[in-house]
Amino acid sequence: MRVYLDTSSIRKNSNRLNKFENLDVFTSVLAVLELIAGIKETDYELRKKVVNDLLNSSINIDWSTYKKKEYDAFEQPYNDVEGYVIKQMAEKLVRCNDFEEYKCVKIYIDESTYYTFESLEDFDKELSQLGKKFSIFNKNEWSSLEKADRKLFKRKMFDEDFLFPYVRHQSDLSLIYLVEDISGSKRPSEEYFRLIDDYDQSLEVYLKYNCLLFLMHEINGSECSRNDAIDMLHLVYLSKNDTMLSEDKIFEKLNMLMQYIKVSNSDEIMVGE
Repeated sequence: MRVYLDTSSIRKNSNRLNKFENLDVFTSVLAVLELIAGIKETDYELRKKVVNDLLNSSINIDWSTYKKKEYDAFEQPYNDVEGYVIKQMAEKLVRCNDFEEYKCVKIYIDESTYYTFESLEDFDKELSQLGKKFSIFNKNEWSSLEKADRKLFKRKMFDEDFLFPYVRHQSDLSLIYLVEDISGSKRPSEEYFRLIDDYDQSLEVYLKYNCLLFLMHEINGSECSRNDAIDMLHLVYLSKNDTMLSEDKIFEKLNMLMQYIKVSNSDEIMVGE
């Protein structure tokens, strides 16, 4: 059983990460980014300790950013500068003596290009924009439905035979736009179909749960928050039947409707002593 620790579970368990050493546990560069993006002098020591605990644990870290995972899904090359920078900044953080020293850290990509701790905030803002993009897409699709169909969705939200086909349709549309973005070519171009033929299905958990999240918000008449959209990106790293360890209720709510993965929190999962 593969177990993925999101940012909330790492924070909660930073003092006892060794408890997971008997499990196939992993996390991602996204969790590391959330731990260190926007770091301030007031929380420097706390965040440094959590990152240090993580880096010195037996937990595997996938240093590929969501963008790299997307390109990998279609066997396309991607220069993952962001993943490299986040890894280097995390390793520098735990070696710095204080916040002032950390503020001066520069991660060079070449002789004239470097990144600082403030660059991580830019990476974080990019993720927020990604959430807005998906929100607009799903809102437009929801608005295109007849009023009677929207009412029907509200009544049949827990009907799998009704819900799943819609989510599958939405995720297929999301996949189309993703392939067009990566290939730089619109369907039905030759380049588009070449990429879609190489798709390895590794983004299915993310695409389906993402569409389900926005559908839930539309049905309830609420806006999807920035944090919700970023939380969904953790699912880029999961495959069907993996376990998500999270203290965030959003995954539990989604899993009530679609159980592609397993969801637990720190108090539920059995860990080795």
